[in-house]
Amino acid sequence: MNVTQKVDVYALGITFCHLTTHKYPVDEKNIEKQEIKITQMKSINRPPEIKDDILWDLLSQLLEFDPIKRISAAEALQHQYFTSPEAYADISKEQQDLASQATVAQSQGNSMITEFDKDPTFIVEQSVIEKYILEEIRLQKLNEQNKNDNSHKQYGNEGIQSIFEINENEEEVMNNDQLNSHQSNNDNVE
Repeated sequence: MNVTQKVDVYALGITFCHLTTHKYPVDEKNIEKQEIKITQMKSINRPPEIKDDILWDLLSQLLEFDPIKRISAAEALQHQYFTSPEAYADISKEQQDLASQATVAQSQGNSMITEFDKDPTFIVEQSVIEKYILEEIRLQKLNEQNKNDNSHKQYGNEGIQSIFEINENEEEVMNNDQLNSHQSNNDNVE
């Protein structure tokens, strides 16, 4: 397997990790810090959200830093996470129905159907996708709210102070204008 495909497997591992934890395995604020952290690490640390040992075994092989040791895409598909009796027991009726519909569609001449469309282990239910998207939106809103809360804590008093400063400056300008206007009137009278 060439290096490009091994990089793709690593990227798949990052995506799979993000799908299961809603976080990236290494998530620094900027690219320089990200690179430094990765070069200092010997491997990706197991996120506390991942309780399943079989899932972690697959992810750690997908996220292996050494491309020679990294699992291939074909090997990943044969991993027990996808092939164990538990994995097959998790196949829902909806997945089975969709696979059956794809098989029927192919037999009726639909050339767009692939082997993956007919295999229920490769089918993700719409409800699962919707649940993931809603959770992702909820987490993004929570992060934005936390950022806003922190910025108010950090800059809140400065904003109020600057409003008072503006009011003081406006009063000073108005007083100066009145003084200048008064002096100008006095000059005209003399």
